[in-house]
Amino acid sequence: MKPFRTSSVSGACRCYLIVILVALLGTACTSRQSPTHVPPRSPQPTRVIVTLQPTPPVHAAAPRWRYRLAPHEHVAAIRIAHGIAVVGGSGGLVALSVRTGRRLWRRPGATKVFATVGRVIVAGTPGGGILARRLTSGTALWRSRRICVFPQASSRGFAPTAIDVADDRIIVGCVAGRVALLDERTGAVDAERTVLLVDSISGIQRLGPCALSVRGLSDGAMLVERLAIVDCRQLRPIMTSQDDTSVIGVVGDIAILDDACCLLRPGGYQPVMVFRVDLRTGDQSTSVDLHRDPRLFSAGQSPHGQEASSAIARSSLYMSVPPMLYDYGDARDLTAPVRIAGNLVDPLQHIEGAVFTARVRDASGAIMDEVLELKHGQPRILWHMPDHGVSPFEYFPRAAPNMLLMGTYSSRIGGDILLRFRTGAHLTVDPACRLEASRGRIALTVCTSLDSYANDIAAYWVRARPRPVEP
Repeated sequence: MKPFRTSSVSGACRCYLIVILVALLGTACTSRQSPTHVPPRSPQPTRVIVTLQPTPPVHAAAPRWRYRLAPHEHVAAIRIAHGIAVVGGSGGLVALSVRTGRRLWRRPGATKVFATVGRVIVAGTPGGGILARRLTSGTALWRSRRICVFPQASSRGFAPTAIDVADDRIIVGCVAGRVALLDERTGAVDAERTVLLVDSISGIQRLGPCALSVRGLSDGAMLVERLAIVDCRQLRPIMTSQDDTSVIGVVGDIAILDDACCLLRPGGYQPVMVFRVDLRTGDQSTSVDLHRDPRLFSAGQSPHGQEASSAIARSSLYMSVPPMLYDYGDARDLTAPVRIAGNLVDPLQHIEGAVFTARVRDASGAIMDEVLELKHGQPRILWHMPDHGVSPFEYFPRAAPNMLLMGTYSSRIGGDILLRFRTGAHLTVDPACRLEASRGRIALTVCTSLDSYANDIAAYWVRARPRPVEP
């Protein structure tokens, strides 16, 4: 009886197992035939994430912190003042702690151009006005409406295209070549004038004690850049509009300009023609042709597009035409050129003061990337490394006055290089990150994914190192 009972229990268990399996299979089949409806999830608001801990290394360097932007959010500019980074763009204005990346405040409204004045931010508004906010809190201080208004349609305002600061004035560039001067404490308009016949003002630069160079673009059958010089109080013209002209530099009250163009002018292509403008009186000299070395360039036979660059350092005018570098002495009284170098691969790029970047060929024939300083006509190397396919150095004097960005194509380097050119400190960063602002050893970059969907701000600490990197 006992064996029979055991067998019966086992048979019963088998039956129960079969019943359970059949039930499970039936449920699965039912679910295939009649799928359960799941309501779609409502979209969640975008979260802004701040990472306060160091993130994993990006190539050779790890950011100190990252600040995640909303999808497709565009950054127009970043400015650093008093330990606060102000980010302007399609997402409005955002203030971040430079040390930690923590968000201090945020104000909506697309912002393309803005500037900091002490502890105040002045930003353009879409309706053509200027709004001032307190740097630490974002609190509105004053608003000036309808600063940028199209003359033929006075009822419509357009967002300012340029903002700068000089002394106690805010300088606003607008469409149709208009410029306005505002009191920085109240926003009251002190002066306004149409300075250039252009579509919009693209840049404003202070020259000497009380003069401003104003650049603008006109987009017709050909893209034309125009430049004028005006006084800083009433915007009266010092130099009338000139096409395709750039400011090389200022020595005392004399501005030296490069007559950059070139095509479709009588006499053919004149690549290095300079002239002087007295910023007090407006007197303008005749153009001076910076003669080339006759052993390399025959008179009147300079090829189309000949590469050359001019710069002023400590009152001296320098011109580089690879492979030569010439010193013309005091820019106010040009003398016969003296050749001081003959190993340039590319024209020099002026950074600030007497500091330049260069690609040169050494005695062995190898190409070197250098940052050098010209003192009394002699180059002194501040930093160098063997060339590894470097694109031109990028320098942003307003936003990042002490930092260079070097784009590279070397897999051995593994990214782009951030360089503090005065100290030689540098590090390698992801090539998807572009330099936007710096102060001291702090560099802020904007990193973008390949599809431009994900953007974030990455902060790097560029510390001093005893020797330059080697590839």
